[in-house]
Amino acid sequence: MIETQLIWLKQADFDFQAANLSFSNGYYEWACFQAQQTAEKSLKAYLVFCGNKIPRVHRVSILYKMCQKANPEFRKVYLEHDNLEAITFISRYPLAIPQEIMTPHEFINDKEAQECLREARLILQRIQTLIY
Repeated sequence: MIETQLIWLKQADFDFQAANLSFSNGYYEWACFQAQQTAEKSLKAYLVFCGNKIPRVHRVSILYKMCQKANPEFRKVYLEHDNLEAITFISRYPLAIPQEIMTPHEFINDKEAQECLREARLILQRIQTLIY
């Protein structure tokens, strides 16, 4: 039987693959959102790995703190997530930035998406290392 944390981690990897496909096709807003999903599911996998229930939380910063609380050793792990946190909200909602009258597709550029992908990749890889 596959353990729950491995299912979450496997889906995180699929989300990361989808983020890369979105990026390759110029859908930078979706690449950012899928990158955030990668990080979120990776951190949830770690929480399950530590014996916790899956929280109904979506913010990467909160999940990161929950992982630190679940295992004090995790405090030694620094995972960048600032761009994922900032861009994700913008990627989901038109007019999220009042002074910018444009869609997330028009607003988010390739450099922002690359940064989100980089942060998500590092989080996914780090959690894979900790679990496997």
